[in-house]
Amino acid sequence: NEGAQDNEGAWLAGLEVGKVTEKLGSWKAFYLYKRLEPDATFGPITHSDFGGGGTNHKGHRMGVQMGLNKWVSLALAYTRTDEVEGTQNKVDTFQADANLKF
Repeated sequence: NEGAQDNEGAWLAGLEVGKVTEKLGSWKAFYLYKRLEPDATFGPITHSDFGGGGTNHKGHRMGVQMGLNKWVSLALAYTRTDEVEGTQNKVDTFQADANLKF
């Protein structure tokens, strides 16, 4: 955001281990830390699952995914975010997903 004078930074760092394949029991796990300052980008285009969407969030996201067969996998993820500036609201999000390929 070239128009902002302050709080325009954003970054993400993480690690992923494993790979979900066609085999039953294949898995992957991930962890990431993300910081998205208030004026980093246009809020409506951000990821809605991180801090409820928008900007001004920093936090952790971690999860696991397990393959059941060639077409189906299950995933669990947990996200914990705080605000970069302001009221310091905290958002905890737990998600369970069934992923189907067709």
